[in-house]
Amino acid sequence: MMTRQHALDVNWQTYVIEKKPPATDRYGTGVYLNSAGGRCAIGLLIPPATIRAQRLHEIYEHVDVPLVRGLPCIQALIKDLGFDFVYDLQMRFEEAVLWDQPDTPSRFTRLMLASLLRLARTWKLKAPCRPPASPAPDTAKSFEHSAIGI
Repeated sequence: MMTRQHALDVNWQTYVIEKKPPATDRYGTGVYLNSAGGRCAIGLLIPPATIRAQRLHEIYEHVDVPLVRGLPCIQALIKDLGFDFVYDLQMRFEEAVLWDQPDTPSRFTRLMLASLLRLARTWKLKAPCRPPASPAPDTAKSFEHSAIGI
């Protein structure tokens, strides 16, 4: 059974620690699995063989939500994690992709760092790395903003 904490940890490891680029197609849309082997936030939670067998690499995340929700591997994630969490995780990935700058690879990493910290806070999960202990209220905000370069 997949847990929300595991989903956060896998994404954190991939996008914050390993600093892997976002998995997108040639149009910049997030995909489960791209030709370079990269995966999106939800794609990281599905074995690559399953993605290929169910042809998920040909289905865009936002094209047809009822179709995507009907796939067995997505149904299993929704059962374990809840639809709202799965959707929230993927939308945070999509938002980071949207604001990413292709000529500044570290920007996506900073955007995912801030997004995953917000995800952890929203869902009461343990962030693998936290801002300094007991920051002043405005310091916590500036830590998050500094993570994304604001």
